[in-house]
Amino acid sequence: MKNLVKEAALLKKYLTGEATPEEEEQARRLLENSSVRKRLLEMEREESLGKVFDGLPYSGEEGFERFRQRVETRKGRSRTRVMRLLGVAAGVAAVVALALGVWTMWPGGSARNVADVAPLDPGQTKGRLILADGREVKIEKEQTVSLSADGAAVNYKDGCLVYDSSDPAAERLDCRKVESRNQFVIPSGGENTIVLSDGTRVKLNAESKLIYPTRFLNRQRTVFLEGEAFFDVTPDKTRPFVVQTRLGDVKVLGTRFNVNVYPEDSACCATLVEGRVAVNTPALARDMILEPGEQAVFSGTQATKSEVELEEYVGWVKGLYTFKNKKLKDIMRTFERWYNIDVVYLDDTLADLPYTGSVKRYENIGPFLEALQMTSDLRCYVEGRTVYFEMASR
Repeated sequence: MKNLVKEAALLKKYLTGEATPEEEEQARRLLENSSVRKRLLEMEREESLGKVFDGLPYSGEEGFERFRQRVETRKGRSRTRVMRLLGVAAGVAAVVALALGVWTMWPGGSARNVADVAPLDPGQTKGRLILADGREVKIEKEQTVSLSADGAAVNYKDGCLVYDSSDPAAERLDCRKVESRNQFVIPSGGENTIVLSDGTRVKLNAESKLIYPTRFLNRQRTVFLEGEAFFDVTPDKTRPFVVQTRLGDVKVLGTRFNVNVYPEDSACCATLVEGRVAVNTPALARDMILEPGEQAVFSGTQATKSEVELEEYVGWVKGLYTFKNKKLKDIMRTFERWYNIDVVYLDDTLADLPYTGSVKRYENIGPFLEALQMTSDLRCYVEGRTVYFEMASR
């Protein structure tokens, strides 16, 4: 794999005219090497191409054809550079596709129009804690915070806000007391993690808000979510854990699941990774039960359940966005929140273009935008923190 990545990067630079004279000679020797040509021919097999193209932000075969056409028509480019490769075209398509996919790892990537001019870095660990008495505390990764909230010890360290349920003062609370609720608000371009008083761990995505009690005193452990969060719930058979949203509730005993319900969305998505959950909404006569690998999509008027590929919906938790045949506008809406950017479509038809691929969450968005330009009929440019998309001139 390491050699393949090196070959991919070298061929990409060779095709686009970015190679030094020494690299051009290396590329020519590479293409004349019988073992390399054999490997490229092997990659023409459909199953091999599928493995390489899977996970890249575009259709590999179609993308390579557009890439080849652009290389041929560029000023000062030699057609020989492309014609030399026609005997192993599909294999080279896979290699070039791989090269486009590894720009973020390899020096010399052609990101001058986007990344080099206006780098758009990913989000950071940050948030704002709003206590029941109205006090507000800014929460960032490098901070250490220690305070008391209604008898509960609250500490923030190493990127995690923790409510200590073992605090002696909290044990003396009257169980008939109304639960005191705090809010953890995550801005655009942010994320953060909180451990609730029962040990439940919640990772909050950008532009999200969690409302929760300092200590769970009732028969149900209830929180309210706006935005997106991944829950790892501490089991407690006597007290179900309930995530309330404006569109319905998700009820569990102990499990791992993701909930996505931003204010501008017309439906809520609940995706189960482990355990078992029940979805309740006015649209349902009875609870909808989810098993691992299933997703419920519900609004105030309807609800559906289906099996899904979990990586598409929970991959962000581990640092990887995965998109499969998803519209550009939906992908970029996710990136608007995470990269704290605005997106403008100068041609509305571009917003509905479908893409398949994956993007590393903690890397600059520039190489992804550059790959879109090289393999699609669109052009993008950046002004400040706004990304513009327009139809590419032919």
